[in-house]
Amino acid sequence: MASPAELAAMRRAIALSAAGLGTTSPNPPVGCVLLDPAGRITGEGYHERKGGPHAEAQALAAAGPLADGGTAVVTLEPCNHQGRTPPCRQALIDAGIRRAVVAVIDPTSRGEGGVAVMRQAGIDVETGVLAGEARIVLGRWLAGLENRRPVITWPYLITGHGVEPVPRDLSEARDLGLNADAVLRADGTVREAVPGSHGAGILTLKDQPPGTSAAEAAVALYEAGVRHLLLDGNHDAAGPFLAADLVDRVAAFMPHGGASGRPEAGLPWPLLPPGFVITGAVRTDDFIRVDGQPGALRWRCAYQACDALPGPGLAGHRLARRYRFQRHDQLAAPSGLRERTQIPRGRRGGSLGSSRFRRSRITWVSRRRRLPAYLSWPAEISEDRDHPAHRAAGAVFHSHESLSSQPPMGGRIGPAGRPRGNTGTLQARASASVPVPFP
Repeated sequence: MASPAELAAMRRAIALSAAGLGTTSPNPPVGCVLLDPAGRITGEGYHERKGGPHAEAQALAAAGPLADGGTAVVTLEPCNHQGRTPPCRQALIDAGIRRAVVAVIDPTSRGEGGVAVMRQAGIDVETGVLAGEARIVLGRWLAGLENRRPVITWPYLITGHGVEPVPRDLSEARDLGLNADAVLRADGTVREAVPGSHGAGILTLKDQPPGTSAAEAAVALYEAGVRHLLLDGNHDAAGPFLAADLVDRVAAFMPHGGASGRPEAGLPWPLLPPGFVITGAVRTDDFIRVDGQPGALRWRCAYQACDALPGPGLAGHRLARRYRFQRHDQLAAPSGLRERTQIPRGRRGGSLGSSRFRRSRITWVSRRRRLPAYLSWPAEISEDRDHPAHRAAGAVFHSHESLSSQPPMGGRIGPAGRPRGNTGTLQARASASVPVPFP
């Protein structure tokens, strides 16, 4: 289990990794902190852009000989391949690192993966540490990998004339650009959000010709290296992306005037597009900024192996070692399961009538068969993609709600790390950390 010093270092590494937002694409933003045996920081670093040193190399360069015998705290699994830079797992091995603490396993890792190679070299490796918090920064990159398109944000200004583009000289608009890779304008032109921020030739941006659909534009920009895209335009420009369910976040800027007033008529909507919910609101000098995203809740399949996920957009798909996402308002019970609002908890094999109950957001109870307990295993295991439980088939859905991490009806880990015990429920499990960072 990670020590308090390692947890504190991981949170610092997550903060460091955010310095790479808007510059590292198509690579992920990663942070690394090195600790000596006493838990003191000896070096730290983050990945700035593709082709440059990775976070681990930056931290090792800062620590020098102090890295020997220390602990590497990394937000993403060290890479296992020779690209423009040497593999990070080998750099850590050569530096004499004795322990590595990793937040998120890299879904693009080559071969056995960096974690496996480090373990073979005798390094003690712990994974899944503060994975939910690390995804606050890594979430857009991971979502891009999953959906094969950029995460798309649309900022707009609500005025008496309707919905208009946000003025480019607005400080909040500049902040949005710092965290994005590219901007798509209403006329189809594509520009790097901050010119030169990714380095020469990294993003191969091309203007989108007339008649290009929203989906085609998104795919083309993903292939060009964009992982976070800003839409710069009014309602008409963003309409095709909204209609195709491609807008992942909106930032609405609404002028605040007197304490009493009447809004102008003719707006397409009072504040947010239909189907979007508020996720944040702040006051600035001249505006109220309201952030929104689709749906009431984002649900996530936490296991690598998922079969026949529910929901009209995903029903029937067999997914292996991948994530899929579905809005809560579109979530439907899978075939053969019915919805309950109570979850049994008690001795293994106990009847529903004799078990104690606790309330939950949603539960699906099997009509046909008993489901294994690892389907509702705690988030500590479900966040750890290197855990042996991931080799078993199952699905766990996470919500924002805080639920008990105790498995229902006595489910427990077997001697080989595989969860044992049966239960009649497929439970909507809670994320162990902050709100789901997708997209």
